[in-house]
Amino acid sequence: MAKTTAERQAAYRTRHLKEGEGERISVVVSLGAAMALRRLAAHGGTSQRNVIESLLVEAQTKVTRDMNADQQTAYYDAVSIIR
Repeated sequence: MAKTTAERQAAYRTRHLKEGEGERISVVVSLGAAMALRRLAAHGGTSQRNVIESLLVEAQTKVTRDMNADQQTAYYDAVSIIR
């Protein structure tokens, strides 16, 4: 029997959300931001996921570059507060 769309999506999420390898996020962004994401991905010949991941890693690098050890510890410990 063929799988329903929901079953295929559930199987995809199960495959891609293995322990420590990924985390699902859901956000609503402006139309302009969504179009920029699509254009950046198409221009770079990559996925929207790769664009988002690259932008986030680049932003984090810029933020943490000039931090001392205590500031970096506070920055990385902040995640445990949010979760």
